[in-house]
Amino acid sequence: MTPTDLQALNAVVAILGAVKTMPLGTLAIILAFGPDILLIIFFWMQTRKLEQIVRENEKRFESVVKMYESNVELVKDYQQMTREQQRLAGDLAGIITLNTQAQTHLIDAIKNNTFCPRVRELSGGK
Repeated sequence: MTPTDLQALNAVVAILGAVKTMPLGTLAIILAFGPDILLIIFFWMQTRKLEQIVRENEKRFESVVKMYESNVELVKDYQQMTREQQRLAGDLAGIITLNTQAQTHLIDAIKNNTFCPRVRELSGGK
C-alpha cells in the first residue's frame, strides 16, 4: 500500500470511529475474515470425517487379514486330513488285498476238499 492509501484508510477509520458505528466495523471484520474462518472450520470437519473413514477401513482391513489367516489354517488342516485319508486308503487297500487272497485260498480249499475222506473217494484220490 502506498502512503496515500494508508492516509485514506486512516481517514475512513477515524470517520467510522467518530460516527460510532461499531456494528459496521464488526460487519467489515466478518466480511473480511468470515470466509477464511468458515474454510478452516469446514477443513477441520472434513479432516475428522476422513480420519474416521481411515479408522473404519483399517478395521475392515484387519478383519480381512484375519479371514485370510483363518483360511490358511483351514487349508493346512485340509491338507493334513487329505494326507491322513490317503494313508488310510492305502491301509484299506492292503487289507482288501489280504482278504481277497484269503478268500481265494478258501475257495480253492472248498473246491479241492481233500480233507474230507468221502470227497477224496469220490474224486478218485486216496
